[in-house]
Amino acid sequence: MTEWRPVVAAVAGTVLLAGCTSGADGGSAGEGKKGSARSTSGSDGAGEAGYRGPCVADEHVLGARFLAEADGWHIGTGYTDAAADPRIKAFTAAHRARFGAAPAPWAAEAYDTVRFGAHGLAAAGDDDRSVLRSELLRRSWQGITRKVSYDPDSEFFEAQEDAGAFLYRVKDRTMRFVARADDISRTLR
Repeated sequence: MTEWRPVVAAVAGTVLLAGCTSGADGGSAGEGKKGSARSTSGSDGAGEAGYRGPCVADEHVLGARFLAEADGWHIGTGYTDAAADPRIKAFTAAHRARFGAAPAPWAAEAYDTVRFGAHGLAAAGDDDRSVLRSELLRRSWQGITRKVSYDPDSEFFEAQEDAGAFLYRVKDRTMRFVARADDISRTLR
């Protein structure tokens, strides 16, 4: 059985999960395995080396094995927790009323995507598809989860003041919403 160990980097006093390596029975450095990192308190973690600072990873590490050992880790995601994010209370209430349950991860972002397309269709009117594309590239649009805008020259998504990134903290094998990226400095004071 392969045992996966985190490859971490310390940057400005913070451990960042950079990938995973396998143990002596196979695998190679940099070969990732979803949900396989150990926490700073785990048997192969930075905690045994004396590190006690913050540990941060992105959503790609999520899985039962990671959550079981990652108490205290901060996780950055592209999706919000609709039940905990105060900025989207109306969406969450409407979702619960219609479907009888809290929105799943990515539900609010999917809602924004459809509304962004509708915004472009309304702006394009009866013109053809090329006008829709131009309208979507021309103007930024504020959704419930993030501001959507594109650089008209490169046509790449631009992360501005409301980039739509979200911070969670692992506690008791569960991710708990902490803050939107644009609110982190106020939340962690």
